[in-house]
Amino acid sequence: MSHTNIWCETDLETDDVFAIRVLQQRGFHIQYLVVGEANACNKLKRVLTGHYFPLGDTVIVQGFDSKKEFPTDDSVPCAIGNNNELDLDIPQTSVESYKEALIEYLSENERPILVLLKPPRELLACLDEIALDLIRKATVYMYGGFNIRTLLNENKGNNIYRRAFHKLFQQLKDVYLYESFYATGQQNSVNCETMPTLYQYMMEHSQSKYVKNLLNWTRLWNQHMLTESAKWKDVSERSMKIYNNIKDHLDFQMVLADQALAVCIENKQLEPRDKVSIDWDDVGLTQLTQLKSDNRTKVYLYRDLSWTELELYLLCLF
Repeated sequence: MSHTNIWCETDLETDDVFAIRVLQQRGFHIQYLVVGEANACNKLKRVLTGHYFPLGDTVIVQGFDSKKEFPTDDSVPCAIGNNNELDLDIPQTSVESYKEALIEYLSENERPILVLLKPPRELLACLDEIALDLIRKATVYMYGGFNIRTLLNENKGNNIYRRAFHKLFQQLKDVYLYESFYATGQQNSVNCETMPTLYQYMMEHSQSKYVKNLLNWTRLWNQHMLTESAKWKDVSERSMKIYNNIKDHLDFQMVLADQALAVCIENKQLEPRDKVSIDWDDVGLTQLTQLKSDNRTKVYLYRDLSWTELELYLLCLF
């Protein structure tokens, strides 16, 4: 059981809510929690209600907004109206600027761990303002893939984010990268068929606070994704697969992503398989080169994880 202080960043999607609960159950102390993407202020207010997971003494940091739509969850206490504005005063002591909070966290902890469950736009924006000796102390566990691709595709024709990612990876102590395609292959949907034991557990405990709230949020998120799919310009096989997974399992379906990363963090039974160098093609898809173990590159990739083993961990930890 770990009692390590960690820095965590979330966009509050369903796999993130699951992941944060897993981290807490594993004994990690989330010293700072950055809440961002879409309407970051409303997300932060949702988190402060303690609806999705207990907060304890966690310091909440409001991250940047993004253009991504985010659905209403009317089950959150204090939710009013159709835009999910919350009638809730945010304690000023709970909200600090990102840069100030990060410097404080890195300075206070000898072995800082950054858990990045969302696109790390705030970190990249202030990277040049963080002392190099602080950044070099930090180990990052992050979901790559979509989260990196999101930022790269916001700046097509401009390599700012690409250069920033390379600079970040060079400066950090270590980077542990989880991407579903490499970790679990084409199958990355958690539902009643792929993880039946976990599904059964959720149904049996559907009235307990955090299970009930996660299931409700999962259903609302899936409904939102089906609505959003009508706007998709990309009708690739990958997009249709996502759509069908949601449509067929509306009440219990989420991507196997951040919650699996949360299981892997500092887990000696699930060590990353490969040491890699990383780049991205013109559409932001990851390009990896496997390296020899003695190479000085510090990026490690999780590959070929067992679904059965991951399900067992998730079952025991939620």
